Amino acid sequence: MASCGSTRRSTRPPSASCARRPASPTSTSSSCTRSACSTAIRASASSRSRTTRSRSSRVGWFGLDDLPKLAFDHAEIVTSAHERLRGKVRYAPIGFELLPQRFSLTQLQRLYEIILGTALDKRNFRKKILAMDLLVETDEVEQGVRHRAARLYRFDRRKYDRLTKQGFEFAM
Repeated sequence: MASCGSTRRSTRPPSASCARRPASPTSTSSSCTRSACSTAIRASASSRSRTTRSRSSRVGWFGLDDLPKLAFDHAEIVTSAHERLRGKVRYAPIGFELLPQRFSLTQLQRLYEIILGTALDKRNFRKKILAMDLLVETDEVEQGVRHRAARLYRFDRRKYDRLTKQGFEFAM
């Protein structure tokens, strides 16, 4: 393994490679400080990031209908994952895992609409979700919105687990 002053990049984390040690044939000094090591690592990382920046310009979030051409069998993988998610969301509360800890009913409904690929009636959706009694209303409301701020809820995992043991079935 090269020391911090060497021209080769160390694969050790800075804390592991910055201990004082005797000079090696490739090192420029007999000891190494943390700042020198981290500077060397940062410099090599920034030179790598410049070369990958052109490739990473194609990286981003895309809608399922707007996916660019994907390499290898990645389109099949995305399709399979979406179909599996669409099936599982009807009988398991995985939608709550895809949202922040506190969310509005509108956010929850929009998530289910995207996964299921269909519009859901707002009143019926809210009635069904609230009737399951799995959401806990928080004292918080949405922040920084132009419209009337919606109440925020959180999913009660303990209650869901307890109800499941009693025979409750999550059905959307």
